[in-house]
Amino acid sequence: MRLWVSISRAILLSTVILVFSITIKSQSNSLIDVPGQVAFIGLDYNIYSLQVQDSEAVALTTDGSPLRRRYEWPTWSHSGQLAYFCCNGQASIDVFISDDGSTQGESVYTGQGEAFTYASWSPSVCSTGDEPCYDLGVLISNLVNGQFDVRLLNADNASTTLIGSGAPFYFSWSPDGQRLLTYRNETSLDIYQVAEGNLSPIELQPGTFPAPAWSPVDDRLLVGTVSADGQSTDLVVISDGETQTLAENLNGQVVFNWSPDGNYVAYSTLFQNQVDLLYVVDAISGEVVAQTNFDSTFAFFWSPDSSKLAYLTSGVPQGSFSAKQQASGIAWGILDVTTDTTWRYGSFLPTREMVYMISFFNQFAQSHQIWSPDSSHIVFAEQISNGQASLNILDVTRVNSLPLFIGEGYIGIWSYE
Repeated sequence: MRLWVSISRAILLSTVILVFSITIKSQSNSLIDVPGQVAFIGLDYNIYSLQVQDSEAVALTTDGSPLRRRYEWPTWSHSGQLAYFCCNGQASIDVFISDDGSTQGESVYTGQGEAFTYASWSPSVCSTGDEPCYDLGVLISNLVNGQFDVRLLNADNASTTLIGSGAPFYFSWSPDGQRLLTYRNETSLDIYQVAEGNLSPIELQPGTFPAPAWSPVDDRLLVGTVSADGQSTDLVVISDGETQTLAENLNGQVVFNWSPDGNYVAYSTLFQNQVDLLYVVDAISGEVVAQTNFDSTFAFFWSPDSSKLAYLTSGVPQGSFSAKQQASGIAWGILDVTTDTTWRYGSFLPTREMVYMISFFNQFAQSHQIWSPDSSHIVFAEQISNGQASLNILDVTRVNSLPLFIGEGYIGIWSYE
């Protein structure tokens, strides 16, 4: 996966971790009744799980350390399983799966000469019949040949299969978990059939975009294709072999994601080191139904109920920047699709893990939930002044709410239920 370099430079600022601690603190607030669990990486690089209402985080690992064994990227399935990975900075990969996200996981895969890059669960529960069945896709950096491998794992019996290699290599699950939309080497779009184990090419010339997206509800595919002028990108939906253009002649890199109900598509562009506004269009007609008016967007994430988008923008409000003013990090904004209105919150400095997620957000938005299941809060991590990392939740149903500290950690991911 190739970093979205211009965005990374804009939001990285200062994220070097100076102080480490093995103490995990969390804040209890009986008035905060938000569903789901937040899995996070603690300051000691162990994996923890927390019910927001609880006063103590549960440790799923205890042998993590900043220098030798860094666990990373807790990844929830829709059925409540939690995958996590080890070890950052080492020439090997270990994949663990916890059945409930509250107890220690079991090892399901180990590889040497490999490093973890990304993972995504199938939206559908794996059914172990006569056909091959896999429900966790893992993007692995092959340290021998410099390629990225995508390996599918069966969470129940730890069987695996390698579906291909490429650099870069993106993939998106179908809702039934039987197929994947793959995009390799910035040239090849294919459908991988899990049962048959083969790739079927999509005969379209890809435009400039990072990750494709399978519709969350049906067989529609969302990709970018080369425009008629050969210099720009059209945002298109593929359905039953036919293409429907939602937006055409987009300059630069195009990033996009489906709403969870499949009714809308959100997109933005990066052109000549400038990020554009965020647009939401009808997934059938392409009609613009909502957009940001001033805020350019580094990244955006749909709420589970498809009513809002949480987006990241510059911490300096539009029109207020001057040569004497210091950059002040990034800020969360909310675009309410139902009313076509926006509001934003205070600025913060993201952790390194947050920077990584933001840089590849259109892939992570398909697999890692920052929203609470009831679409009321988002979770994020920030680097605070003393070098520590604060894990916060933010009530986005209120325009003037402030972040609530829930623990010390580098990245937090909310469960689907």
